[in-house]
Amino acid sequence: DSQGQSVAFYTGTTATAAIVDFARGTMCTAHAGDSRLVLLGGDRQVAYETSDHVVDDATAERVRLRGGEVRIAEISGINARRVYLPNSPFPGIMMSRSLGDYIAHSIGLLHEPEVHVGIPIDPSNVLVIASDGVWEHMKSDEAAAEVARNLAQCTDPEQLSRQLVESARARWPAAHSDDITALVVLPPAWAKQRREEVAVA
Repeated sequence: DSQGQSVAFYTGTTATAAIVDFARGTMCTAHAGDSRLVLLGGDRQVAYETSDHVVDDATAERVRLRGGEVRIAEISGINARRVYLPNSPFPGIMMSRSLGDYIAHSIGLLHEPEVHVGIPIDPSNVLVIASDGVWEHMKSDEAAAEVARNLAQCTDPEQLSRQLVESARARWPAAHSDDITALVVLPPAWAKQRREEVAVA
């Protein structure tokens, strides 16, 4: 900022990553925060999903022991347990893990990602990774159904991602919305088919 203090003191981000090894048929994931990864099986049902890092009882106790407070408050139309400095309206974060957010970490938030390895995956599976603006008003199985329905008409991952974002945005009240970002990752064979279709066009 103008005083030379890192913006990461009061701001931060979620992060979700996946490494897919189709040769071994496995995937590993790492995430911090509430950007969720959902794996759609060959039947387009939810085969795996990450767990959002909300402010649970364990987090509330850790924050209390570090001198912070946990209060229920509504921000941008979202009513949730949030982490605060004592007698302060900041930072008001509704996650137990994040990157950045130095002030929140000083009172009990964690920055270490939750890691899972050896998750079964096969070439028919589809990945959906999306920020909390998608999941606030859409369940994982609803997102899976949305992607499966659109897959019947389109195999362009960019278009599928855009359709999911638009569907999620439509569920928010007009006066509110959170960050709404989505990434749909198709199986390699489908991606190859899509490249060939683009080349022909």
